[in-house]
Amino acid sequence: MEKEPLLSPHELDRYNRSADFLQNHTVVFVSQHEIPDPLLVSWLECDPVGVLMKFADQTAEPGQIFTYAIYLYAYELHDRCYHQILGESYRTPTEIVMLNFLRYQKLLRYTAFLRNRRIETPPFQILHFMNYLTIYPMMRKYAHGYMNDKQRNGD
Repeated sequence: MEKEPLLSPHELDRYNRSADFLQNHTVVFVSQHEIPDPLLVSWLECDPVGVLMKFADQTAEPGQIFTYAIYLYAYELHDRCYHQILGESYRTPTEIVMLNFLRYQKLLRYTAFLRNRRIETPPFQILHFMNYLTIYPMMRKYAHGYMNDKQRNGD
């Protein structure tokens, strides 16, 4: 019996457009300003914790893990950059990759929120995952300065 694909044809198209973007950029240098609106919106996940759980226990239905699939591809390219820089094998531990997915989703959310309101933001390398311990708190504070209490809920 043939296993059903995890991405629908529509999401496979979105994945391919996202992969093309990532392949044509050095991911550790991509600023949030370089990501086109259609890609940014397609990378947003309304339930990142749920996606991680479905991915981990392999209960995802077709199309439910698009956001995580493209994130994992970006992370693979990120680690390849570090492999080239260090000249030795480099792989981010799985636990860090999973934790960074939640930060990545919040950074995408902040970027979309500020972009929708036409608020200028300082550039940061949104796909440079190794710098999230520095980037995330700064962008969180910056975005929260423009959010009301309801918009900050859950942050």
